Amino acid sequence: MRILFSLLVVCASLFGGVASSADAPSRPATVAGKGVRTVYLIRHGFYEPDSTADPRLGPGLNTLGRQQAVIVGGYLASLPVKFNSLTSSTLTRARQSADWMAPAMHMKVARDSLLSECTPRSANPGLNSSQNDAEIGQCDTQLQAAWAKYMRPSPEAD
Repeated sequence: MRILFSLLVVCASLFGGVASSADAPSRPATVAGKGVRTVYLIRHGFYEPDSTADPRLGPGLNTLGRQQAVIVGGYLASLPVKFNSLTSSTLTRARQSADWMAPAMHMKVARDSLLSECTPRSANPGLNSSQNDAEIGQCDTQLQAAWAKYMRPSPEAD
């Protein structure tokens, strides 16, 4: 299984402002064989904190975040890759990012709460200080389930 994180770098440069073609990574020379599974992990677009938003769903994208999502969707659509799924968490800004990306990619968006943010167990003592053991355990279980669902071997098991 191959997981590409290069898109996160592209998103980071696009989210910081307008990227030139020199900022973009080179395109793959060949399309991966049928036994290769490639997973692109994309963070949601920019948003402004909103204390009135539902704490389980969080605030939505602002104008910049919507523009970022459209740019990323267009970039992904231009790749010589056939995407077979587009799935977002149930967090408002993640749902909106996927919804703004989907038209350029000619895809429907699936939702999965397994992809929603949580804070897993950490060796950093301050990181889990605001959580109880049940919340940490629930997050650990959620992340294990998401990994098992999305990071599985390709059909050819290469």
